[in-house]
Amino acid sequence: MTTALMGALLQTVVATAPGEAAPVTSLVVKPIWDRRPAFDDQMRVYPKAAADAFLVGTARIACTVTEAGSLADCVVDGEEPAGAGFGASAVSLADRFRMRPVDRDGAPVAGRRLYLPIRFVRPVDIRSAPLTYVTSTIAGHVELDCRYEGHKLDNCRAIGAVSAGVEAEARRLAAEMTLPELPRPRGRIAIPFHFQSQDASRPSEASVVPPEWLRRPTGDDVARVYPRRALRRGLSGAVVTSCSVTKQGTLAECRTVDEYPTGEGFGDAALKLMPLFLMRLATRDGQPVEGGTVRIPIRFVLPR
Repeated sequence: MTTALMGALLQTVVATAPGEAAPVTSLVVKPIWDRRPAFDDQMRVYPKAAADAFLVGTARIACTVTEAGSLADCVVDGEEPAGAGFGASAVSLADRFRMRPVDRDGAPVAGRRLYLPIRFVRPVDIRSAPLTYVTSTIAGHVELDCRYEGHKLDNCRAIGAVSAGVEAEARRLAAEMTLPELPRPRGRIAIPFHFQSQDASRPSEASVVPPEWLRRPTGDDVARVYPRRALRRGLSGAVVTSCSVTKQGTLAECRTVDEYPTGEGFGDAALKLMPLFLMRLATRDGQPVEGGTVRIPIRFVLPR
């Protein structure tokens, strides 16, 4: 599930004399990373039982930043699902992080505490066709990455930033689903959910489901925009973008709604590919696509 750094920070207000530097908060909230774990590092420490069970999870660790910008004295500050081993695995990744001596506000980081969320994900085995629902209360879309076992779904995470109501409704529907026979009895499946509101007093965002492309980026196009730093470090990545569709079938107002790993340039690289898409001007049922929105997953995979 999308994991954000959450919590209330209790701070003491300290008066400072004119010209005196303001006190530095004891927490690092705007780190600048020189090094972070690669995808292969995470796979190396992925809890074996969780991997065998096709589970994904998140963990938050609390660490102290050293003079050298490394992380020390790390402890588990929460994990989901509990007891699956993601907390211990996250702690074991601490030595793969290296921070610059100052944060984005220019304050020194040595000796300060950091709360660090780490997400453990697995590749999706199957991608479902989008599911569209007409409701009287909500409008929007979300993609769930869920484990399937037999005919049931669990261990779902939402891909991208979505409203709580849309995510909660998608999770409710996923929990009640009965799947057809799939190629293997257990794995992970991505399911896009689209909700259209019946309430005429509320503007709803029409989604193009599914899009029909007349033109898409090629493998060479993806290689051309591949983030150089990620390429040097051997990192693969995945991005989901959201765009509006123009009357010419091109994409506009594109934004990144999910990116993994973050901070490595994959989101910006994916946005550079958006002008290369061209959509058919009407859907299969004859509805115009102008003004609709579309979500586009982009994968950056290193050549073997």
